[in-house]
Amino acid sequence: MLQKDSELKTVLIKLDDFQKKQDKNKMEFEKNLFQKGLTFSNIYKNNDIVISDNGKIVDIGTNKVGYCMCEKVIPKIGQISFEFEILRISQWCEVGIGFRGMVTQNEYQGDSQGKGSYLLNQSSGTYFHHTNNTLGKAFKFQVNEIIIMEVSVEHKYIKWTKQNSQDMLITQIDTSQNFYLFVNMNNSKVRIKDIYIIMNFQLSVLYIIIL
Repeated sequence: MLQKDSELKTVLIKLDDFQKKQDKNKMEFEKNLFQKGLTFSNIYKNNDIVISDNGKIVDIGTNKVGYCMCEKVIPKIGQISFEFEILRISQWCEVGIGFRGMVTQNEYQGDSQGKGSYLLNQSSGTYFHHTNNTLGKAFKFQVNEIIIMEVSVEHKYIKWTKQNSQDMLITQIDTSQNFYLFVNMNNSKVRIKDIYIIMNFQLSVLYIIIL
């Protein structure tokens, strides 16, 4: 009897290890698929926007204003961090997320309350779709800096930070529609530098308190 129990336990452990390996492989596959497909869209943008570097760079010239969204929808499960490299700001530059349907319905105009976006600009201005809870403080950014956006649709928040800085802003988000990464710019240039995906994670106590 003891031998059979031991054998059963061994089989269950092996099955558990196999399942964990399968889950890890699936997660890596989905991560790689998302990373390869995360490019700025040649469809969901203003006509004056120019896309280059295989969809990783978005550019708009003098006296031109424009939105540009990414192709891939942000997953509803897990946490994703996006790195934006600021290549040029001659007028203004806003980075964040938004509802594709609402933004296109508004003909890519407007970034204020009720317009379907959550954006931070270079002068520390914020443009949020709805009134919400925030933690931290909006901050400024400039050319050659890396802005990191951490998004969790599952836990209903977006967090902006700046590389090599203590600056941080977290805000609660409305998750009633699919989110897409996007920018809103005037004579500026931005690159998607890197993406990090965590499919299973624990929300920190700090986030839980505020959100």
